[in-house]
Amino acid sequence: ANAQNVAEAILQDTLEQFRDTRLDMNAIKNNLGGEDAGPYATILIQECGLMNQLLQTIVSSLEALDLGFRGEITMTQNMASLQDSLFIDRVPSAWASFYASERNLASWLQNL
Repeated sequence: ANAQNVAEAILQDTLEQFRDTRLDMNAIKNNLGGEDAGPYATILIQECGLMNQLLQTIVSSLEALDLGFRGEITMTQNMASLQDSLFIDRVPSAWASFYASERNLASWLQNL
């Protein structure tokens, strides 16, 4: 299998898993005491917000790469780098900036 085919398969699996996944920030805040949340709850709320940003980054970058694979937009260097990362099972740098790890991509995604 070539790099694009491998990357496309991972892309589709990952989009299927995360496209509609977001943490409900209002529910989390309300369950943790709203404006009266203590310092640990405040940190948890911030981490949940960061996780939503990561999920949005994953989905938007994969959707753009999918458009590139289909020829609907021009492949950029960032998209080619994302393809390479998917192919070699490495966490893309744009994603790792949210949640750094030495894990391979498959393990990292499973650990989200």
